[in-house]
Amino acid sequence: MTVKNKSKKKGRQQVDFYQSLQLDPFILKQKIREAASKKEKCMYICSLFLRSLFIVLFAICFIIIITTLFESKHKPYAVVLFCMLMSIRFVDFGYKISHSIIGLAIVMFSLLVAPYVQLIKWSVMGMLIHFILLSSILMATASDPKMGNASLYGFSYLFIVYSLPKDSLNKNFFTQTSSLLFLFFCWFSVLLYRKHREKNKDKSLFKEIFLKGMYSQEKIWMLIYAFGISLLIVAREYVPFQRLMWAGFAFSSIVSSYGLMSIGFKERAVDRIIGSLIGCVLFIGISQFIPFNWIGILGGLALGVCSTYRYKTVFNCFGALAITASLFGVPGAVTIRIFENILGVCLGIMYIGVTEILIRKIREKHGLNH
Repeated sequence: MTVKNKSKKKGRQQVDFYQSLQLDPFILKQKIREAASKKEKCMYICSLFLRSLFIVLFAICFIIIITTLFESKHKPYAVVLFCMLMSIRFVDFGYKISHSIIGLAIVMFSLLVAPYVQLIKWSVMGMLIHFILLSSILMATASDPKMGNASLYGFSYLFIVYSLPKDSLNKNFFTQTSSLLFLFFCWFSVLLYRKHREKNKDKSLFKEIFLKGMYSQEKIWMLIYAFGISLLIVAREYVPFQRLMWAGFAFSSIVSSYGLMSIGFKERAVDRIIGSLIGCVLFIGISQFIPFNWIGILGGLALGVCSTYRYKTVFNCFGALAITASLFGVPGAVTIRIFENILGVCLGIMYIGVTEILIRKIREKHGLNH
């Protein structure tokens, strides 16, 4: 081997097969393009697809175990806890470990209480409580919005609230949910400690919330995001739409990216609509040959190899439509999906437009230009 080849090999970071399975699809695709040999390229391609397969299989087993031990009504919590598990392994909350665990407790408590807010008859009070709970979650987890925690926990909150009807909420369900969330609080606390205890040793949750500028861009964004989601949750009591949850997810996706993500909210809005349209068209074609349940699994596998928001939106349609098509039929499910996503995107853009004016006035009033 020549000196040049030796230095080139030394400069390249060697990754074994197991390590490659831990990599994000975006990084894996980069490594596939940069692979120095066919063997290396083949390894990364296998890792990309096997990683997706393992995640789907693990998700299925994870949800089956939880719904078996804690009843099928806990499926929304199983989905959310799985998403949290996948995130906490790699992304911390941005605070020292003791305060991150306190933040985790805030998340678990908020997710426990959130479904019961709908039992409050006075809508204004319900919206206020949703706002407080969601703001607390965002303050506890999204100190760095670019890490994506706001989007994940915003989705989790919406999914829990929209998925649990009033008639499923009783004392026995509350007791089981409390046990489930406490169990996972203990597990996730250990995971946070093992993975992130050396990070942000001097960063305090309480100082960030109470002492750092209350009119900082991040805090204003968090409060605006929480208020918008709270408003949308309460609005479902007054609108006749079948799956307002989808509009909520689209709204959340647009607003959570506003001003603080690498992709602009306008580009995200276009990707959301185009991705939804493509996903619906593909679903119509595939559903002629494959049962709905298998289409959902196929969508999960495809999601595991996606690295862009547009393609993730395409394959997210598969799982959502697979469930809804059994209730409304394929034409009905597709119509609802497209309408709700366009509605959510439009509401998100209008909401950002209004809040931009309010933010400008607040910052001008307090002498803060940026």
